[in-house]
Amino acid sequence: GPDSTRADMLRAALEGVAFSIRQGMGSFDDAPSSITLIGGGARETVWCQMLADVLGSSVEVFENADILPAVSLASLVLRDDRLPERCRRSRMYMPDARNAAVYDEAYRRFLGLYPALSTLD
Repeated sequence: GPDSTRADMLRAALEGVAFSIRQGMGSFDDAPSSITLIGGGARETVWCQMLADVLGSSVEVFENADILPAVSLASLVLRDDRLPERCRRSRMYMPDARNAAVYDEAYRRFLGLYPALSTLD
């Protein structure tokens, strides 16, 4: 509406992406109980928590995900198998039951709106 802020619009865009991921995961035979998130978005705590809440799964984020491939290569060169493990500290985001319930209802609305929007020219 006219009172929507930039923050509201950004949150709506992120929720739409999260709902699309959930929709895609619905095609899996067995949904994963945990998801590992890497890349720039993994640095955003709000996004990580939103994904956990929308997907109903824990989301694990490795602190040094961007350097893990280089560390793994260095461990081969240095012959130090313990090197990657020392860099694999992670943070786990667990679904919040209250938020998940709100997102479950919003997801049902999303599923209803999605086909209606596809008919627009």
